[in-house]
Amino acid sequence: MLNLGIPGYSTAENLIQTAFELPELHPSVALYYEGWNDVRSAHVPNLDPYYADFHGRLQPTNVGLAGPHGYYSALWYGCSVIAARLFASQPFSPADSSIDVPALDLFDRNLRAIVAIDRGFQIEPVLIPQAANCAALRDVSFGTPWIPFVPEREQCAVLAAYNDRMLTIGRELGVTVVTAVAVPDAFSMDDFNDLVHFNQKGARKFSELVAPVVRQMLSR
Repeated sequence: MLNLGIPGYSTAENLIQTAFELPELHPSVALYYEGWNDVRSAHVPNLDPYYADFHGRLQPTNVGLAGPHGYYSALWYGCSVIAARLFASQPFSPADSSIDVPALDLFDRNLRAIVAIDRGFQIEPVLIPQAANCAALRDVSFGTPWIPFVPEREQCAVLAAYNDRMLTIGRELGVTVVTAVAVPDAFSMDDFNDLVHFNQKGARKFSELVAPVVRQMLSR
């Protein structure tokens, strides 16, 4: 088993990995745990189809490649975008709590492309909805810097829409989705180190939900 997870990667980066890396590795099954890093682009002004203007500019810093100059450049860009939103006539208006349909459609497009590429190389994809520490998010009234344009108290509702879209894609394309991860009570507050990253207890619980699905697929 290979872990190709990279800090901050969204479906945009995973699509590139799928196209250029997986064909060389020849896996039978590929797992995609997606959602949170795509939600961060929700309501980004003038979002481009590559997530490049906001997420892409900050990603080198997320993976430790930017160095001091890149860090300050990314920080300046991120702050300028956030400031523009904060000083708008209706900062964090109800529209920011709604579903950003164009952003959600990009998530949909990327997942469908990932599935198509995998199947073209006889790799069977498994889609895993994103879990989050919703109890902690509901206690906070202002947006986290990671997802700047959706208030924290609304982020689980937005994430649920992304998970629902993943389930729809699974049904339409006949892709295995680990639906147990998306059950509201699947994880509790003490399963997380922070808003989305599992601690040891949560990681074990997550693996116990995913492993049987993978074993079943590999036994076919």
